[in-house]
Amino acid sequence: PASSIQVEQTDGEPPVISWTHPAISVAGFDVYLGDRQTGIKLNDTRLTHCAFTDIGWSGDSRRYSVVATDLEGVESLGRAIELPAVHSELAEGSVVRRGLMNRLVYTVANQSDDTVAGMRLHVEMDDRSYDSELFSLSAGQTDTIDVVVGGHETLIDPAELTSTIEIVPGINTKTRIV
Repeated sequence: PASSIQVEQTDGEPPVISWTHPAISVAGFDVYLGDRQTGIKLNDTRLTHCAFTDIGWSGDSRRYSVVATDLEGVESLGRAIELPAVHSELAEGSVVRRGLMNRLVYTVANQSDDTVAGMRLHVEMDDRSYDSELFSLSAGQTDTIDVVVGGHETLIDPAELTSTIEIVPGINTKTRIV
């Protein structure tokens, strides 16, 4: 199976599933919506690179599985990852002031049918990174999440801010909603 897997969905664009695989004798990969046995194969032809864009995504929760096939036609076990329907929004009128510690307040909503655990809000601004505490949301739950950021003297006006929900459900598995 793939040794690592990641899915990243940015600004309403289709999600990109990427993975690494240790073997050099691989004929290719297939990506399934769901699992290999009961899921739907998303790629028309076997993939020879370790990335796939899900152009059929419509903002819903998705479970992806990646299956490798060796040169003899033997398939690996699937390596799976979840993309939950989780969204965050920065409170209107939020300001980061120089020389102060600032609290950014986000509303985070889980529109999935399942609880999503192990989430963290990751904020990048002015070449610096800030993280919230770990949190979980039950199916349908909405909560406010704080991220404390520094108002460094070198902060430009206006500064670009990137907010990402990161979920790390297991070793070498990561979901990022940017």
